[in-house]
Amino acid sequence: MRQFSGLEKQIIQELVNHPVGAKEGMIRVSKFLEDHYVGPTHDLSIFINMDKKSVLISVPQPGDLLIREKVILIATLFNLLRDLREEGKLSLIGETKNITGSLGNQFKNGQTLELTSDLGNIIIDYFDKLILISEDLRHLVNTGFKDPEHERHRQTMIVSVAALIIAVLLGLWGIFKDVFQ
Repeated sequence: MRQFSGLEKQIIQELVNHPVGAKEGMIRVSKFLEDHYVGPTHDLSIFINMDKKSVLISVPQPGDLLIREKVILIATLFNLLRDLREEGKLSLIGETKNITGSLGNQFKNGQTLELTSDLGNIIIDYFDKLILISEDLRHLVNTGFKDPEHERHRQTMIVSVAALIIAVLLGLWGIFKDVFQ
C-alpha cells in the first residue's frame, strides 16, 4: 500500500468524515470541493468549459505563490481520487454531463490560470460524479493510516518472538532438568 502525504491524509480524512458522505453514504465531488476547497472563503474558484475541454482556476490576488499552491491542491485532490479509485478504496459513480459552469466566484482583480489538458480531463471526468467510500478507506482513516500489512507483520513478529522465548526456556529447562537429576 502506498504512503500518503500530509495533504493527501487531510483530504482523505475530510472526505471520509464529511457529514453528507457519512449520513447518505455518498457525496458529489463538486459538493465536496465547494465545502472544503473552492469558493470565496477558500480563495479559489474553478471554471469548467466542457465544449473547449478546458478548466480554469482563479485566485483573488495575483502572485505565483498562491496560484501554485492552489494548482498543487487541485492536482493532489483529483490525482488522489484517481489513485484511490484504482486501488479500490472508493468508487466514482455516474456520468459526466455537458458541464459548463463554475464553483466559486471568478475574481476580477485576481489571477486566472488554465490547467493542463491531462489534469483538466481528470477534473472534467470526475467533477460531477458521486463518491462512494469503501470500508477499507474508512478503516484506514480510523487506524491513523496504518497499513494493514504492517500491522499484520508487527503481530507476526510479536508471536514469533514469544515462540522463540518459549522455545529457549523449554530448551534450558530440558538441559537443567537432566543436569540436576
